[in-house]
Amino acid sequence: MKLRHFEAKNVHEMLNFNITFHDDVNFFVGVNGSGKTTVIKLISGLVNFDFAALIETKFEYLLLTFETNSGLERQISCWQKKDKILVSYDGINKGQPIPIAIDAIMGEYWERTLNAKDRTQIMRHRAINEVTLIGLIRNKAIGLSKPKDETYWIEFGDERENSPVNTAKDLIVEEFRQLRVKERQKDDDLKTQMLSTIFTYTNFDDLEPLREGSETRKKISQLRNDAEEKFTRTGLFDEITLKKMSTFFEKMEVDFEETSKQDPYISLTYLMNKGHLERIAQVIELLDENKKEIEEVYARLNIYIQTVNSFFSDSGKRLEIDKKGDLQFYYKDHKIKNLECLSSGEQQVFVLMTILAFHKSMRNGKVFLIDEPELSLHLFWQHKFVDAIKRLAPTSQFILATHSPEILSGHRDKAISVGRG
Repeated sequence: MKLRHFEAKNVHEMLNFNITFHDDVNFFVGVNGSGKTTVIKLISGLVNFDFAALIETKFEYLLLTFETNSGLERQISCWQKKDKILVSYDGINKGQPIPIAIDAIMGEYWERTLNAKDRTQIMRHRAINEVTLIGLIRNKAIGLSKPKDETYWIEFGDERENSPVNTAKDLIVEEFRQLRVKERQKDDDLKTQMLSTIFTYTNFDDLEPLREGSETRKKISQLRNDAEEKFTRTGLFDEITLKKMSTFFEKMEVDFEETSKQDPYISLTYLMNKGHLERIAQVIELLDENKKEIEEVYARLNIYIQTVNSFFSDSGKRLEIDKKGDLQFYYKDHKIKNLECLSSGEQQVFVLMTILAFHKSMRNGKVFLIDEPELSLHLFWQHKFVDAIKRLAPTSQFILATHSPEILSGHRDKAISVGRG
C-alpha cells in the first residue's frame, strides 16, 4: 500500500492541506501549530475508519488517495457535519456516502447503526489496512500500548508487563522461533538430499588417461580440503568418521600415484572409488547451498542486530541473541539484567526498530506514520535514524512529522511543508 495524496479543508476552522506523497520517505515540516501532528492523526483515522479519532478534530472535508498492493487506486473521503460525519470509500457501496451519527461514535455503538453490508465492508477494510501510527507520549518513560487498531504509542516511564521493551522481546522470540523452524526444515532437506546421493549412478565410459591426470590429482587434493572443512563445520560427523574420511583420501592419493607409474589408464581400484569422489563432490555442493539458504533465513535478523548495535555501540552497549533466541543486552562485558535500565532513547530505538523488523505486517510492506521521532534521540542518532528504518523496512512508506534538521539530513528533497494552505 502507498499513500498518494491527501487533501483537507478548514481543519480547526483555519487550515487547509494539499499533500502529494513520495513512495519511500516523507517529512512533514513546519512551525509549531502548522498542523503536522494533526495531519498524521487525520490520515490514520481516515484510512483505519477510526471515527472516534476523526471527530476529535474539527474539519470540513478530507480526501485520501492511495494505491493498494494490487495496484488499484482507491479514495476515502469524509465530511464532518453538525451531528454526523459522512464517509465515502470507492471500495464500499460504490462510493456512496455513509452517514454515521456523532452520538453513536461517542457512545461506541456506531457499528449497530449501519446496514450489514456497509458494516461488513468497513470491518474488512480495517482488518487488511496497512497504515500504522507510531507516536511518543511525552509525560511518561516507556511502555507500549495499542489503544486503537494498528496504533502504537511508545510511552516513557511505564513498567507494565506489556511495556514496549517486553512487547519487543516477545516479537523477537516469535521471530526466532519461526527462523529455527525454517532452519530445521532446511537441515531436513539437506539430510534427504545427502542420502539421495547414495543412489547416484556413476558412468565410467569416459576414462581419463593418466598422462592427463594432473588435473585429477588437483581435484582429489581440493576435494579433500573442501570435505575436511565443510564436513567439520556441519557438526554431523564425529571424530571417528572424520578420521575415516581422511584415511579414504590418503588411500585415493596413494593409489592414484602408484597406478600412474604402471599403466596409462586409471586402475580398477581407483575406478571403483571414483564414484565416491563424485558423491562427495555432490554433498559438498549441497552443503554450500544449505549454508547460503541458512544465511538467507537469518539475513533480516542479522541486519536488525547490526542496525540496533549501530546506535548502542556509542554508549558501549550491544544487543545479542543466543542460540535459544533469548535476547541479551551487554554493557561492555557485563549483562544488563533489567532492560528498563536502558535510557529512554535506547528503549525508543530498540522498540521502534523491532516493530519495523518483525511486526507480522512487515512481510509485504506497510505505511508508517511517525510523530516527532527525534524525541529522546541524540543529534548523531537523529542523523542516521532514517537510513536505519529504511534498511529494516525497505518496501515500506514512511511519513514523519519532525522539527529536527538532523532527521532531514540527506533527505531534504523529501520535505513537505505543512500549514501554508
